[in-house]
Amino acid sequence: MRRIFALALLALLSIALATAIAIVVSRYIAIKTHFVTNIPKDSLTYPSPNAPKYYYEPKPNSTSSEKPDWLPYTATYTYNNEGFNTAANVSADKPDHVFRIIALGDSFTFGQYVNTADNYPSLLDTRLNSTACTKQTKFEVLNLGMSGYDLQYAVERFARHGQPYHPDLVIWLINDFNLLQIHELLTPLEQTIIQNTTDSSRQKYYAENDYYFARIQATADLQKKYGQANILDQQKQFLARLTSVYPGPLALFMFTAPMTGPRTIVRDYIAARKNSYFAELPNLTDTSLFPDGHPSKIGQTAIADGVYTYLTSHKLVPCP
Repeated sequence: MRRIFALALLALLSIALATAIAIVVSRYIAIKTHFVTNIPKDSLTYPSPNAPKYYYEPKPNSTSSEKPDWLPYTATYTYNNEGFNTAANVSADKPDHVFRIIALGDSFTFGQYVNTADNYPSLLDTRLNSTACTKQTKFEVLNLGMSGYDLQYAVERFARHGQPYHPDLVIWLINDFNLLQIHELLTPLEQTIIQNTTDSSRQKYYAENDYYFARIQATADLQKKYGQANILDQQKQFLARLTSVYPGPLALFMFTAPMTGPRTIVRDYIAARKNSYFAELPNLTDTSLFPDGHPSKIGQTAIADGVYTYLTSHKLVPCP
């Protein structure tokens, strides 16, 4: 009897874990193919073997676009000379009067489904440069965010392309689901699920707007295979790598949620790191989100406003 009860309890816990992961993932990410990102593959480069196996980044001096059925326009992304989703080209040689900010993150930072000028780093750049301080200081906010990035990929991109630009400040927007996923482990699990899914089953998922069925199942499988504690230990290593390549000022943002579970590793990291700050941004409302859960231009503006308010009130940028 005890064995039956234990097995039943284990089954219920497994269902609860899968449900929780599904809520987190489906709330924020819509995966329409088995790739980590929806950005067209011909707009991406894959630097392996000198990078993590599945790591990718946008091609410099290029553009790409997306238009889901529910989007009333075509979103166009303009990648500058370094492949940042930032309209203006930049030079690694930073003039003395320039205060340079690098923004890290996933699709929320990248600006999925909004034009380059409307992603939150671009909006933050515009707002900072509209202050009277621009007579003495020019602000540059460089967007190194990328759709589908986890912590490891965000740090990898900074090490490859951010560090050479000598930022005065790094800002990083992290979603809770970023802490549950390691794409080097997740991607092969997701690919296997896709390969074992028939075309008819896949079309059924898509017809029900369940574009992310493989990601949800792969994330649940990842937790079962490696355990959350082991996954979080690896996330701590990725965070530590950022400090090793960049010990300068860092402001890390998350959306408001109880400080429990995986996100405590973020607070612990910030508490132990010099020149580091942690802030919670107000949760985005349904009116500021696209149907798939990504921030619309309204949502991107809200993020930019929240980051701007924090940076200026805590004197992390000069003058404003």
